[in-house]
This record gives sequence, structure tokens and C-alpha cells, in this order.
Amino acid sequence: MPKSSTSRSGSVAVAKVDGRWAVRDGAKGGSIFPTRAEAVAAAKRALARQGGVLTVHQANGKVRETLTLGRDTAVRLNGIEGVALNAASRRLLRDVQASGMTPAQQRSAISAAFKK
Repeated sequence: MPKSSTSRSGSVAVAKVDGRWAVRDGAKGGSIFPTRAEAVAAAKRALARQGGVLTVHQANGKVRETLTLGRDTAVRLNGIEGVALNAASRRLLRDVQASGMTPAQQRSAISAAFKK
């Protein structure tokens, strides 16, 4: 089973290399996966812990998408935007993130909590 990337640089790329998909963390190397989906999932798990930028490439090398991930990143962006969560909202967010729900389920739960 492939080992997931544990980036500390805050920048990770997923690209096709020799018919398989690599999760690369700058000069530190990375991990190899049979599919792009598995590589992206591993990169997202790694970046969710410390935050950073994920660049996903197409098989031809062109950039498919770029994502900014992680709690620290969200905190920095919220600070720039002037957004501050109250204690109840922070608890809700923490509980939803720890629940094991998919991202879509998390969005639905948060949305439902704030509907009037």
C-alpha cells in the first residue's frame, strides 16, 4: 500500500509519471499511486493536517486545478477577510470535521445548523 505524502513545505503537486500518479512535495520526493484519484486523496489528507496548496495536473502535464487546503490556511484567510467564528461555531466545525463525514455531508450539516 502506498505511503501518503507528509508535506511540510505547504506545496504539493499530483502529476503523472511513468504511467502512474505521483504526489510530489517539492525537493523531498513523494509517493506513487496507481490512479490520480488515490494520489489526490493522499495529498488532500496530508495538506488537511498542516495546510497548503495542492496543484493537480492532467496526464498531459497541464494544470487541472489548484486548491488551498487546511485549517491554518482557513484561519489566515478568515483573518484577512475579517471573519471570526464564535465558540459555538468553532465547536460545530470541530465536531463536523471529526465526524468522518464526506465533505458534501459536512457542508450539508453546517448549512442545516445555520438555517433559520
